[in-house]
Amino acid sequence: IAGILDQTIKGFTPDYNGTKSEYMNDQNFVEKIENSTSKNAMIFQLPYVPYPEWPPVNKMTDYSHFKGYIHSKNLRWSYGAMRGREGDLWQKAISEKPVNEFLDILAFSGFSGIYIDRYGYADSGSEIETKLSSILAIPPMISDNKRLSFFNIEPYGKKLREKYTEKEWDMKQYESLHQLLLSWEKGFYYYESDAVKNWRWCSSEGELHITNTSEHNKKITLNMSVVTDYKELSDLKLESDLFTDTIKVNSSDTAYSKEITVTPGKHIIKFSCDAQRVEAPGDPRLLVFRIINFKVIEQE
Repeated sequence: IAGILDQTIKGFTPDYNGTKSEYMNDQNFVEKIENSTSKNAMIFQLPYVPYPEWPPVNKMTDYSHFKGYIHSKNLRWSYGAMRGREGDLWQKAISEKPVNEFLDILAFSGFSGIYIDRYGYADSGSEIETKLSSILAIPPMISDNKRLSFFNIEPYGKKLREKYTEKEWDMKQYESLHQLLLSWEKGFYYYESDAVKNWRWCSSEGELHITNTSEHNKKITLNMSVVTDYKELSDLKLESDLFTDTIKVNSSDTAYSKEITVTPGKHIIKFSCDAQRVEAPGDPRLLVFRIINFKVIEQE
């Protein structure tokens, strides 16, 4: 009896009213999106979140993007592409582009709108919404609880279409749908960043997978800095079917740039470094070197 009384307090009762309120908010908002876009419209969801099973992104919990599927009848949503597969890597690649380029790619690819979960951003989506509003010259549609926002890009796509001939448009669409896909594997850890730079730690060995999904060669430049945790110089080797290089690295940022031609298909760049392991008490990872501000620039 004492146990029952102790473990059946009012605090254990689910917040049914709160759950119902959020459910109805999502339903009303998705219905507004459906009524404002074409039938079977494709909606791109931000922020990009891998699927399945991913840690919370700021205040946004895993699977939150499935709300669209629950409440819509004919809309098509971007979330749910299997992590590491081509569709997922494509979404990741374009979501990291500058906003104007990202917007054009969506339009060329046939998307009708952009759905934003503000919980997924540290600034509640303020920066991305401001940039989109500026380019589209429209304010976002906002849900009643202020958590979700939406931009209809169909008018933007129609104006963009008018600038190109049918052949040019087909070419732009092909390039948009056949992005250069990158995947950090086997030794590389997750993406990290601060207000100044971004980086990715690696153990003594790691792989960068580059996939050219188009049918023609792509000329690109790889830009990055590499750093270890020690003043002593160490060798960092980069080996692939595209090129082979060895550079000296230490605790000072070593800038590295390489122009390569990526043929159609998948290529693997293997990184290996003979530096000592970083002493990081409390961090279970095997940290040896890190790649800083990595960027791929595609040549015209």
